[in-house]
Amino acid sequence: MKLSVIGIGPGNEKYLTREARDALDCSDMIIGYPLYLELIKPLIEGKEWFSTPMRKEIERCRAALGKAAEGRNVALVCSGDAGVYGMASLVYELAPEYPLVEICVIPGITAALSGAALLGSPLAGDFAVISLSDLLTPPETVEARLAAAAKGGFPICLYNPASKNRRGNLAKACDIILQFRGAGTVCGVVQNAGRKGERVFLTDLKTLRDYEADMITTLFIGNPETFRAGGKMVTPRGYPGLSGREARAKNPASPPRRSPADDSPADDSGGEIPGLPAGKPALRLFVFAGATEGRLFIEKFKKTAKAPFYMFVFTATEYGASLLREGPALSSGDGAEILLHSGRLDADAMYREMCRHKPSCAIDCTHPHAAEASRNIRAACGRAGCEYLRIARESSSYAAAPAGGTAVDSLEEAAGFLRRREGNILLATGSKGLEFFGTEELRNRAFPRILPMEESIRKCRALGFPAKNILCMQGPFSEDFNRSLLREIGASWMVTKDSGDEGGFLDKIRAAEREGVQVVLLRRPADESPEGKRVSIEDAVSRLLKDSPV
Repeated sequence: MKLSVIGIGPGNEKYLTREARDALDCSDMIIGYPLYLELIKPLIEGKEWFSTPMRKEIERCRAALGKAAEGRNVALVCSGDAGVYGMASLVYELAPEYPLVEICVIPGITAALSGAALLGSPLAGDFAVISLSDLLTPPETVEARLAAAAKGGFPICLYNPASKNRRGNLAKACDIILQFRGAGTVCGVVQNAGRKGERVFLTDLKTLRDYEADMITTLFIGNPETFRAGGKMVTPRGYPGLSGREARAKNPASPPRRSPADDSPADDSGGEIPGLPAGKPALRLFVFAGATEGRLFIEKFKKTAKAPFYMFVFTATEYGASLLREGPALSSGDGAEILLHSGRLDADAMYREMCRHKPSCAIDCTHPHAAEASRNIRAACGRAGCEYLRIARESSSYAAAPAGGTAVDSLEEAAGFLRRREGNILLATGSKGLEFFGTEELRNRAFPRILPMEESIRKCRALGFPAKNILCMQGPFSEDFNRSLLREIGASWMVTKDSGDEGGFLDKIRAAEREGVQVVLLRRPADESPEGKRVSIEDAVSRLLKDSPV
């Protein structure tokens, strides 16, 4: 009659303690939230298990206590530590109803600690951990705790910063903290710590305010002493004779520390433009070319400009860069210099590049669904004083979903909808968001169509999609091809994004309609670009050349 309440840490087996591993081995029944069971699936093969969804925590704990009372050895698993936003306290609250059950709580590595290790050392002394979820804590209580922690000078670790129904909590939290700390306060973002898709980067408090976080993101906000050292986030302990300034002097590779309130660039060098005559004025542009519009803008601008210019083109992926290299868009000449950078940049990295190259304008040609990228570009432009223009294609005429179809606001919502329906699914949305379909109920009947890239293939395999279901190919695809594919996989459903009447979108919709396949359409996020900044390619070129020396 034993119930072990186990903290499994981030989910990767290497972070599991020996005590937790032994308790799992000795248990004959495992209970937990579905995601946590999925994370430890290789360790519980052959064991009986039971799960409940979000907001069914009481039922989950009652089931664990009830099974233990029947004489079973039960393990109730929690992510991170079982006592930090975990189930340990709830189990003890319910325990009087099950007096014969022996309860053992086994600690795990909570997100504050696993995330801090990835960032460097942001929590070296006293610190505060606060959840932004107001599901169990009144919003006014959360806000009071944020203000107290900020006023007290604690480094702050934020759990549960946002969910589908809580999109404004992070901005509100940052606004409260900004009353006590400077906009340049060093902050860290950790997503999927210790799991597939792990992402770690530094930013500042002003930029963090507009970051699109989710429930698997942990945020770290430094105190007035926190600084950057060699790309890491460090909060000094304050040992005698060793201040942060002296520590940096011993580490010349570390950038100079700035006052948290100082929002000036760390590197403000501009210099002459490579490949252009010294001293000759030229228009400097940043182009974020995440969609077809990026290539079209570059080609149009090159054709129209009559004098030298400098253009730095950014793509988030090497695939996007390869598409540009295949055409004439990137060819330099006649005094014009076009440079290409591939790889994802956060707002802080974009800001540094703007400080280094001093563009007069940044042209956002990212995909309509790349909302986070657009927010980062706008935030960097705001800090650097750089003009921002947004070029985005119009929504599709099918934006409300084709007849008989369903429109959703997220891939998570699409997956929830399809879990309750039968039939095979063509996922024509790429590799982003596949984790929502990698569940036991969906992955065997879902067919992800992804680019033939190792990273995308590895992600599909890690999520458990059968090899025969993974469709590696590069579009756009004709209507006939889409119809043949839908028939081949026996699809009843197709999930696709509203990417506008471009890039093969209409061919997908028409193919689904003619094959009797129902469409689940992911609506595009609202364009948050300011009025007057959303322009066509022709208008952008005209505006940029009107008052420039080019």
